[in-house]
Amino acid sequence: MNIYNKIYRKIFLILMALIVVLPLNKCFPQEKEIKNSEKFVKKAYNFYKNKNYKEAVYYCKMAVNLDEKDRNAYILLIDSLMKIGDYKTSAFYIEKLFKFYNSDPDLYYNAGVVYFKLKEYDKSIEYLNKALEFFPYDVDTLKALGVVYELLGNYEQAIEKYKMALKNSKVKYNLYYDIAFNYFMMGKYESSEKFFKKAIDENKNFAPAYRGLCAVYSQFGNKKCAKEYLQKSIAIDKSLSKNR
Repeated sequence: MNIYNKIYRKIFLILMALIVVLPLNKCFPQEKEIKNSEKFVKKAYNFYKNKNYKEAVYYCKMAVNLDEKDRNAYILLIDSLMKIGDYKTSAFYIEKLFKFYNSDPDLYYNAGVVYFKLKEYDKSIEYLNKALEFFPYDVDTLKALGVVYELLGNYEQAIEKYKMALKNSKVKYNLYYDIAFNYFMMGKYESSEKFFKKAIDENKNFAPAYRGLCAVYSQFGNKKCAKEYLQKSIAIDKSLSKNR
């Protein structure tokens, strides 16, 4: 027997010994077992339900390490990271998931929110608009876009998005208030007055709208009305008296 035969025979004996000691599937893992990340996603979801988001993140990461295309693991991971305020890591996994899935409006919406939190407003607008391509009148997406435009000082576009959101929103007083505020910032006080009053018509106890009317009548030079609406706002929300 030459030296090469001795080496091959030795390797063969070692392999046979391993098979005897270990189950065959431990020596040669099957494809299905390698990619079976479901058990980790289930564990993660149980922690998520109990608001233990850090543990949920841990098990979701284990799942995506096993199967980098496990959409459910990514979605739960991204949401858990958002819950604990880790938006930078959320953005990292969102971009990874986009490599495999790019037709999910909820993912585009979450991306828009994440980049808003990271103050990357151009990206936020880009992804929120992509979400709207799927559902053009989705209230949450339109409101989110309105907030971004408002923050950037683009009040006309903010008003446009808020008005679009009104069409399908069951609760409208907050949107009326947002529209009124943006008109106020543009110096369009008559329009601002109109929408602050709409907010009050829908919710008589919405103190910020009374405070908004106080600001409007101050601009009109009507001190009597301004004082009246200020007092109404304070009567509803005593905390507003601190900001007089």
